[in-house]
Amino acid sequence: MAVSFKKCMFGGFYPEDVIAYIDKTAKETQAQIAALSEENEGLQRNNREMRSELDMLRQQSAEHDRETLTAAELRKQLDAAQEKLQMLEEEAAMLRTQSQDYQSLKEHIADIEINAHRRTEEFRAATVAQMQEIVNKQRNWCYEMKTKYLSVTEQFSQKLQQAQEVLDHPDISGFTEMEESLYDLESNLSH
Repeated sequence: MAVSFKKCMFGGFYPEDVIAYIDKTAKETQAQIAALSEENEGLQRNNREMRSELDMLRQQSAEHDRETLTAAELRKQLDAAQEKLQMLEEEAAMLRTQSQDYQSLKEHIADIEINAHRRTEEFRAATVAQMQEIVNKQRNWCYEMKTKYLSVTEQFSQKLQQAQEVLDHPDISGFTEMEESLYDLESNLSH
């Protein structure tokens, strides 16, 4: 039976699909084993009945002997019963073989379940490790960005203080010098 599982983003199969398939197969196998066991019990019951019938036929054979029935007739009945018994024994042997095959299949499915569980746990552990690595990288990045932000903020604060000092104490000496030069020029022009 070919089964196709959806593949995961990180590789492998979805564990839920594998486990669902295994559960389904295990249930089907259990149902088949139960049906075979029931059939086997029925055959064994028939076998017991046939043995009982055979015993009864043997008793009847003895009674027939006493009642002067011919040995050939009794032999014929006994042969038919033995043939039927042999047929039932062969069928029971075949059912035992099938039952063993189903038991082997059941053990194989159990191995598949165990392996799937192990692989799921390994995948989970690898994913947790990757996520932890990502968290650590993000934490380091946040620390670096916070440090840079604080540094830029400090530099900006210093520039703002310098600008505030310029605004509080403006250097207007250049204007005064220019006014004096203009007065001098004006007085030179008037003379």
